[in-house]
Amino acid sequence: MTGRLAIFLPEGDASRQPAVYTLLHLLAQSGYRIDLFSEAPVLPPDVTLEGVTAFCAPAKVSNSLSRRLGQRLMQRSPLVVRAVRLRNAVRRMFKKVKEPFSSALSETSDPRLLVASSNLIELVESSATGASYAAAIGVGEGGAVLAHYSLPGVRLLYYSLELFYEGHPEMGGHRFLRIKAAERELFPQVAAVIIQDEERARRLWRDMGCAYQPEKVLTFPTSYLGPADYLRSDLLRTRLPEMGDRKILLQWGSTSKARRTDELLRASRACPPDLAMVFHGRIGSDCADELPKAQCWISKPDLPREAVVDLVASSDIGIIFYQENNENDGIIAHASGQLSLFLKCGVPVIVDNKPSLKLLVDTYGCGVVVDGADEVFQAAHTILSDYDSYSEGALACFEAEHNLESHFQSLMEFMQAPSSQDEAHIGVGTS
Repeated sequence: MTGRLAIFLPEGDASRQPAVYTLLHLLAQSGYRIDLFSEAPVLPPDVTLEGVTAFCAPAKVSNSLSRRLGQRLMQRSPLVVRAVRLRNAVRRMFKKVKEPFSSALSETSDPRLLVASSNLIELVESSATGASYAAAIGVGEGGAVLAHYSLPGVRLLYYSLELFYEGHPEMGGHRFLRIKAAERELFPQVAAVIIQDEERARRLWRDMGCAYQPEKVLTFPTSYLGPADYLRSDLLRTRLPEMGDRKILLQWGSTSKARRTDELLRASRACPPDLAMVFHGRIGSDCADELPKAQCWISKPDLPREAVVDLVASSDIGIIFYQENNENDGIIAHASGQLSLFLKCGVPVIVDNKPSLKLLVDTYGCGVVVDGADEVFQAAHTILSDYDSYSEGALACFEAEHNLESHFQSLMEFMQAPSSQDEAHIGVGTS
C-alpha cells in the first residue's frame, strides 16, 4: 500500500544530487504521491516525475542568496576557507564558556527560520496543513528540521546526505550551532535514517550524542538507477579530437581543491604521451594557478544532464580524490555519485588512500589505490596492463555495493510497515 509523502529540501537542486533525484524517481515509480517543498527548483526544467507536485517558494535575496553565496565561496575560495578555519580555531582556543545548545535554540521561537525562509514556511503551512501523509522525509539537517516542526504528527525519516558534524573544519559559527541544537533535539523522534552506509550512520549518531540504533538505519548509497552495464562511448574523443588515441583519465563533477584537483593539475605536467588527463567541469578558482602549466584537457560543463553517462563511459579510467581534512569526505565509499557511475559503466578507478575507498578497491579489484597525485600515471599503467580484469571488478563492485534495488526494497518494507503514528497522519504547521 502506498500513499502520500511530504519531502523537504529547503535549499536543494536534485539535478546536482543524484541520490535525491534517484530516491524521488523510485518513490514516484512505486506509486507514492509526493509533495516536494523547496526554495530552489529541485527538478531540472526538462524533467517531470508523475505523482510529484513541487512547491517552490524562493527566499528573499537578503536571506537565501547570501547563504548560497557563502556556501559557494566556501567551496571555491581558499581565502574564505582559511579564514573560516582560523576563526573557528580562535573560538575554540579562547571561548572559555561554551554556549549550551538549549540556550542557542531558545533564541528563535520557530526553529524552522534557521533553515528556511518565511516564504517557504508559509507555503508549507498553507499547502500541508490538513493533508494526510504516510511519512515526511527531511533531506539533510535543514530538511529534517523543517519537516519535524512543520508536521509534528507525521512519521519522520531523516535523509542524511552530508556529515556536517560538530568540529567539521569548514563548518561553524552561531547559526550552525543553533541548527545543530534543533537537529539534536528532534533526532530521538526520527523513525528512521536514510543514509549511505553503516559507517556514516555511526558517525551521525555519535554527533547526535545518542546510542547507536541499527534498527533505525536504512542504507541507500549515492548511486544511479539500474544494474551495472559495461558501456563505452566516444563523447570525449569527439569533443577533444586532439587527444588522439591516448587513454583517458577523467575527473568530473566538482573540480576544486576539495577534490584535490590542484594536485592532479600539477601532476599532469609529467603525463606520459600515451595518457590524457581530462577534467570535466568548471575548474575551481582555488586551482586556477595550476592551469597554465598543466598538461591536460578541459571539457567544458556544457553537456545536457542526460549526457553524464556517455561522458563517464567515454573515459578509460576514473579518478576519485577527496580532501583529507574531514570525515564526511573520508567515509566516502558509498557517498560518491562520481565513483558509483564509473563502476556502473565498468570503468576502473584510481582512488586516493582512504580506508573506505581502499576496502572497496581491495575487495573487488576495481582499481588501484594511490597515496598521492604523483602516483596516478603508474597506477593507470597497472590498470591498463590487465584492463578487462579491473573492468569486471568495477561491475562486480557496483552490483554488490551500489545497486539500489535491495536498498530500496528495505526502504519500501519500512514505509509500508504499520507505525504507532498511523492514527496521526494529519499535517499541522507550528504557529
